[in-house]
Amino acid sequence: MQGKKLRFAAAWLFILLALLPLAGCQTKQYDWISTTKLASGHPSGKIALLSVSDYDELVSEMEELMRIFVPEVDVLIRDMDKESLPSLLEQAKQHLSESAFGAYAQVDIMYDVITQNAVPIARFTLHYGRPLSESKQLAKVAEEAVFWQDVTDCILGLTRSLDREILFEPEADVEKELAALLLNLPEGAIGFEDYTLERFTDKNSHILSLRFKYVANNVTLLSAREETRQVVQEIIDPIASVAEHMLFYRLYFALLDCADYSVGTILTGVGPVTGTAYGPLVYGQGTSKGFAQALKMLCDEAGMDCYVISGRKNGRTHYWNLVSINGMWYHTDPAEGDRERQGFSGLYFLFNDDTANTQYKWTYRPEGMECTGKYYTYERIKKMMAETP
Repeated sequence: MQGKKLRFAAAWLFILLALLPLAGCQTKQYDWISTTKLASGHPSGKIALLSVSDYDELVSEMEELMRIFVPEVDVLIRDMDKESLPSLLEQAKQHLSESAFGAYAQVDIMYDVITQNAVPIARFTLHYGRPLSESKQLAKVAEEAVFWQDVTDCILGLTRSLDREILFEPEADVEKELAALLLNLPEGAIGFEDYTLERFTDKNSHILSLRFKYVANNVTLLSAREETRQVVQEIIDPIASVAEHMLFYRLYFALLDCADYSVGTILTGVGPVTGTAYGPLVYGQGTSKGFAQALKMLCDEAGMDCYVISGRKNGRTHYWNLVSINGMWYHTDPAEGDRERQGFSGLYFLFNDDTANTQYKWTYRPEGMECTGKYYTYERIKKMMAETP
């Protein structure tokens, strides 16, 4: 009988020991770690557990979690007392809401302070106003625009290096985009020699490391660029405020008056100048690339949309322009126009895709620049110019 009672008591003791951990089930027992840990426990996804040392680490980890749309985050900020926590959390909320991804995801952030084993814990609840795919795409487009603006500023400022961390791998071919940028940055192309590009991946971020090489020192190149700008200004200043098609007519022929077409490479203190705007505008000679960049520089200064493209003309490497006149895009080839200057036909002045396809094949053209314009031709604008008092 005594043995039976002992066995009965032992059974109850076993049950009590088994139930004992459940007595504290109202308080989550987290295995805090220094980096993000995701665990099941939220009806709409995952709950993230963070243990961070300071404010910077907090917002960095939170930004990572926002990019995967985590709806709830519990954060242990080490060595942070409960009194100081609310002001820090409010600051973090503002930072995250106004961050690039926070804005694109239209995230609404709320926070509270709870107690876990007498330790203050920050609990963030996040509601997203846009779908993940749409938010990522918006953030990616904006981020790439900032990156390319940084590259532009570096080249114009003759900066030798650029290291940029971006959240998303660029969709476009960076080398291809950089080549197109250099073609359409005529001032920056003066004295630019080459570049190297390296890619690194760190967690969910991508690092692009660019190194730029120039043919001369900054003083020499800045002087050459300023000299080119002065010629551009001298051409544009006398031109009165006229309709866009007449403005382009004057710019086109002003360029042809400046220079002669050349297929050779002429080396000066600022490099091979005939392939840049410096060649036609300052030196008086230019290749098709130099003519195209010079026309781009003139149009930019005059406020006209103009783009340099590369490709092949009758099987040979060639450069020319796309220009927008009164809302319609046209091809224009100033180098070929200069070559036929003695018996000018106007064939290469303004022409559309149908005409271009008979001789030209381009390697890249941005969307929205399809050349369908037919109204403005050399003869028509020439007649308009003659009839204008």
